Amino acid sequence: MDNHTSYSPSVTVVIPTFNRLPDLKRAIASLGDQSIPRHQFEIIVVDNQSTDGTEEWIREFGRSSDIRIRYYRKEPEGPGAARNLGAHEASGGCVIFLDSDVTLDPHWVHDALDFLEKEPDVGMLGGRLVYAHEEDRLNSYGGCLGPIGIAWDDNEGLSVGTAKDPKETLWLSTAAVMVRTSVIREIGGFDATFFYGYEDSDLGWRVNLAGYKVVALPSLTAYHYVGPEIVQSNAKIVFHYSKNRLRSVIKNYSCGRLLRYVPPYLAYSWMDVLVRRFRLAKLKALLWNLRMLPDTLRVRRAVQATRRRSDDELAKLFSRSWFPPTPLAGKRRRPFPEGRDSSPGNKAIARDDRVE
Repeated sequence: MDNHTSYSPSVTVVIPTFNRLPDLKRAIASLGDQSIPRHQFEIIVVDNQSTDGTEEWIREFGRSSDIRIRYYRKEPEGPGAARNLGAHEASGGCVIFLDSDVTLDPHWVHDALDFLEKEPDVGMLGGRLVYAHEEDRLNSYGGCLGPIGIAWDDNEGLSVGTAKDPKETLWLSTAAVMVRTSVIREIGGFDATFFYGYEDSDLGWRVNLAGYKVVALPSLTAYHYVGPEIVQSNAKIVFHYSKNRLRSVIKNYSCGRLLRYVPPYLAYSWMDVLVRRFRLAKLKALLWNLRMLPDTLRVRRAVQATRRRSDDELAKLFSRSWFPPTPLAGKRRRPFPEGRDSSPGNKAIARDDRVE
């Protein structure tokens, strides 16, 4: 579905979604409030087969709005596959990946485009992702990756004021990020086998390997409409996290780093199987990587062919810690401030548009 026949936008906004129509409406409204002219951007919604009236609402929006919006409905294959479809169909010179439960500050798009125009060596750009229910607290500002491949959001839970300086980082949360279209296509997009988890860190790592900088700017603020409750791990999430981080390490490290860090990762994995729950899911993840090793090595050759920066050059972007800091525990467990949207659909951290 396309509500314009001829269009040459500067940026394409790709939004994956699944049964999140109230969130999607809010995200698209924030795009309508952007300070750049509406003809400079387009929206592509990739729907993982919603049943909540998403398609009908977008059709009506397309007929009445002067913003170009395109709609694609597909099988649920995870957020990476959905974003790849959007990036493939993008007309803009830059792509914004935006989760349907995220809104952008009115100057986000303008400031991001302006920065990329001045900094040709930057391939990916993001900023401060803050909790919408508590806007003085960061969800993330950059991304951390330990030497054995375990990733976590940088600065999570800290005051927004701590994110005051631009910084180069290994990866960014793709809940709200701008990437040059040529770069996302050069590196082959997201790894669609991941389904859920680590697609952000894997993508940023590969952007860096290809010779482009990944930068976080404090002037770019996005609001994440997740609630104060923390979803408990389950076997499905543990399986995908465990399989994805090992595949990412095998694909992206040089041979020397593989020999250095894969053995301790495997040792950690076996210890994790022995002492913590979801043992079967973790064993299945190891077996998945063994079964998929020929494919992983094939993809590794393609990744390494794009390499323009050595592991030594990127070492400064890795965390010195092998593991993330203590979880936030109950720090999110606070009610929404009076006057904020506190409907049940906004109180769970689970992101259907990313998982389904």
